[in-house]
Amino acid sequence: MNRDRIEFLKQKERSIREALAQEQMKVAKRQKRETQRLESIIGSVLLKAASGSPGLAIMIKQTLASGCTSESERNFLKVNGWL
Repeated sequence: MNRDRIEFLKQKERSIREALAQEQMKVAKRQKRETQRLESIIGSVLLKAASGSPGLAIMIKQTLASGCTSESERNFLKVNGWL
């Protein structure tokens, strides 16, 4: 009787751990999607604003120059006039 109860509880624990892992993956995916959406919206608005504001464009270029470390991203920004 005790062994059956222990096995039942172990199975329940495995089920809970699996459900928890799945929920954590859902949350991580949702956070990633929200971050990508924020980046897209903010980037779009900043690009539009910079096209009409040379001062803002300069600030963005300075920020990109100091914050962008990926060589491929830096090359892309150079080609497009942002570095």
